[in-house]
Amino acid sequence: MNLIRKNCDLMYELDSSEIDHPFRETASQLAMLVPKNLEQLHFTGACQPIVEYLGQANLYIAEEEPWTLFKQGERERAVRCLCTCLEVVRVSAVLLKPVTPMLSDRIYQSLGFPEHQWQDLRWSDAEWGGLKLGHKFPTPVPVFPRLEAPAPVA
Repeated sequence: MNLIRKNCDLMYELDSSEIDHPFRETASQLAMLVPKNLEQLHFTGACQPIVEYLGQANLYIAEEEPWTLFKQGERERAVRCLCTCLEVVRVSAVLLKPVTPMLSDRIYQSLGFPEHQWQDLRWSDAEWGGLKLGHKFPTPVPVFPRLEAPAPVA
């Protein structure tokens, strides 16, 4: 989010429904798979694919290095990478809501969605394309607090 703050003025610069990336197809598959597995109380079958999806997005952002792309003047490619990954995070938050409602709520709010929209989510909201051109993000705050190592005992 800090890259979006620094380089995009906390503004989503694409319409995610226009991003053609393999993550889009995976989102559609997950939107069908996760509810079925949760209905059958198969939590691993519901959650593991989402964790893998997020892992793939993490690998994608590490390989693309949008922070470097911005410095090299490849702004369009950097923005596309960030917007793609933020849409992956949004989709994942929707899919994880029944399992981790408080965490998913913090993620969704960090993406700038109002609480009433969060309360009214449906499985169909996990479909790719929820982040729209011009969507404004709030000032970034960590979703997970930083864990500090305890001071060594003398």
